[in-house]
Amino acid sequence: MADKEIETCENTVVETEESAESAELEDKVETDDADTGITEETGKSDKDTTEKIALYYASVGVLVAMMSLIAVMFITVLLFPKNETVEVGSLPNYSYITDNPLWGDLCEVVTDVHSIDTSTVGKQTVIIRFFGFIDVKSRLTVVEAARQDTVDTSDVPSETAETESNADETEPAVETAPIETDAMESEPAETAQPEKEPKGRVVLNVENILQNPSLPNGCEVVSLAIVLRYMGYDLDPTWLFDYYMPKDLYSYAGNPWKEYVGNPRGYGFGCYAPCVVTTANEYIEDVGSTLVATDVSGMKLSDYEDYIDRGVPVIIWGTIYMNGNDHVHKSWYVDGELVQWYSNSHCLVMIGYSADTYIFCDPMCGIIEYSIESVEKSFELNLRQACVIEDKCPKEN
Repeated sequence: MADKEIETCENTVVETEESAESAELEDKVETDDADTGITEETGKSDKDTTEKIALYYASVGVLVAMMSLIAVMFITVLLFPKNETVEVGSLPNYSYITDNPLWGDLCEVVTDVHSIDTSTVGKQTVIIRFFGFIDVKSRLTVVEAARQDTVDTSDVPSETAETESNADETEPAVETAPIETDAMESEPAETAQPEKEPKGRVVLNVENILQNPSLPNGCEVVSLAIVLRYMGYDLDPTWLFDYYMPKDLYSYAGNPWKEYVGNPRGYGFGCYAPCVVTTANEYIEDVGSTLVATDVSGMKLSDYEDYIDRGVPVIIWGTIYMNGNDHVHKSWYVDGELVQWYSNSHCLVMIGYSADTYIFCDPMCGIIEYSIESVEKSFELNLRQACVIEDKCPKEN
């Protein structure tokens, strides 16, 4: 009995020791698990902190860059010259903008140059847009044209005349008998050519259309509409542009030789003679007419008088008010071809001529005469472009 009790006590002691060891082991495992969790949480926390720091510095960098850009924009606008002076009858060429390496690629003239009236002395406001969204007002001052003093030389004796007079006084005339030969008998004596009679005044009865206010930048399609109306087709130039003229948005991807670049109702570039010819022939084909539009660019200006004599008005490209003031405004490449646009390019219709002027239907100002010299200079500056519309099957009288 005593032995069994002793054995039972020993077993109890052993079980108690095992239980204690088991509990101690579990406590150790739990402690290790807790340590591991703390370590994982600490690592995750460090990673989050690093990401936050990186994000903070990136945000600061972006903010500094934006503030620097704003500062540059502000300084650019601040330094921009806000006035220009031109003479009466001339238009601003904005060369101080377009030719400037700082402003040339950062801004554009929003105010349409065709809508600026420089016929009288005064001040106007021109809007310059920077970076596509900052509008700056620039003042345009129109002043009287500078006078040029001339010297009347009508009373100044001619040195040549005096020399000839002295020669006549000192050298006696020597008479010689004419030598008659067969060759002289066979050739007719030269006679003095009569002076060419001055040109008469010829003006076609063409009705003008003004481009403002509906198409302030659409002189090309308005000029075409003027000619088509003269040919007997009553149409609206805005409708003609919308439905027949090839067009491209105002971008440096369009080719003005093939399509109108920009918006004739607002700001844009325009188009050249081949585009007007294409537009005219598209319309002519639709109406079933025997008319045909032809590009006649490159001729001498006087050669176009023959068309006027035949009753055919001529669409030409010159400069605004024929002031002869033009330069390349923008250049870009389209399909490997260099495209250039002239800042003061203007399209109008020649309807007549006189001894010293050409008469035009000018979409900007009505029927007007310009001197031959000013027209020739402006015509040359705009690459001698011209086109006409004639009947390929004219009716016999």
